[in-house]
Amino acid sequence: QQAILAPITKSSVRVTPENAADVVPRALQLVREPWPGPVHFDAASSGADRAIDPQPTPLLATGMSAVRAAAAVLSSCRKPLAVVGGLLPEAQSVLQRFLREFDIPTLTTYRGKGAMPDGSGLVAGHLTGSTFEAPLLHAADCILLFGVDSTELLPTPWDYEAPVISLSSRRTN
Repeated sequence: QQAILAPITKSSVRVTPENAADVVPRALQLVREPWPGPVHFDAASSGADRAIDPQPTPLLATGMSAVRAAAAVLSSCRKPLAVVGGLLPEAQSVLQRFLREFDIPTLTTYRGKGAMPDGSGLVAGHLTGSTFEAPLLHAADCILLFGVDSTELLPTPWDYEAPVISLSSRRTN
């Protein structure tokens, strides 16, 4: 069941009496994050009637080392390319200003369509997994993903050599 539901859920987890206290709170936190979506619970039949005491478990840790690494890549970047996914509405205006300020060409995913106005001069097209956008991705020396979820990308090999920096307000795969 987990393999079948993986493409259409944010997570699919097997819950056992041994892991329930950790797995259930993490999955419920994932459900509540921006871009709501389903989480599948596959409950083990033995012990499924036992009560658990859920303790909040952080999904992500914020680390300055990741920020420093991204800043180092960005500082040497001469031909960046942005890929914009399904952002929260309040992030759109800030992102638009950033991309305009640094004159960064942009591809949008299907969920990100409209996050950048088509007439802005920065929208280079849509990331569809076709050969259309391949020259742009190959030419980039840094690819910035803004709010792109792995479910927005086709399950094909990523054949681009530029470093990728992914920024999102939620956990991505």
